[in-house]
Amino acid sequence: MNLTSPICRSTMFVLVVTWGIQVTAREPIADTPFVQEYREAFVQGETAKLNDVQAITVDGRGTVWVATSGGVCRVADEKLLLIDPQTINGPTFDVETDDNGIVWIGAWNGLYWLIDGTIQRVAGLETSVGAVKHINGRLFASTPQGVLEKEGETWTLISGPWSTGCPEIAIAGDSMYVASSIGL
Repeated sequence: MNLTSPICRSTMFVLVVTWGIQVTAREPIADTPFVQEYREAFVQGETAKLNDVQAITVDGRGTVWVATSGGVCRVADEKLLLIDPQTINGPTFDVETDDNGIVWIGAWNGLYWLIDGTIQRVAGLETSVGAVKHINGRLFASTPQGVLEKEGETWTLISGPWSTGCPEIAIAGDSMYVASSIGL
């Protein structure tokens, strides 16, 4: 057998490469420590505004509520179902649920609550609400005027004003954290 012939060299090359592929296929590759995952979005609304999700929460019954640029939605049958578009008629920025099953909605034109399938405006707060929190029976709303707390029928300014708006509020014990475009 002539080892210098082109056919023999080609055959040897193929065998060495094939053996090399089989050996390396059994060993993990050191520079790729994870497996790439691909995800697809299954839940979609009928318009681009409904697909522009601002916030999401899950209530005690397992219903998923979504604040979108087109209004507040709930997830049903892998679709975003717009809830009462005539009442809010515009973008929603936050959605929160409480222990009583009430869904609180921060919107471009005020604070709303959804109870027994009906959306109603919360009186006394007719301004943009970027975030809403209901914690231990206390209701907080982030507005351009600052963070307000509802006490009875009145709203009291407890932090702010914030010229940049506050897209999120977190409360831990006696401390309140307010997110803004200029920091925490």
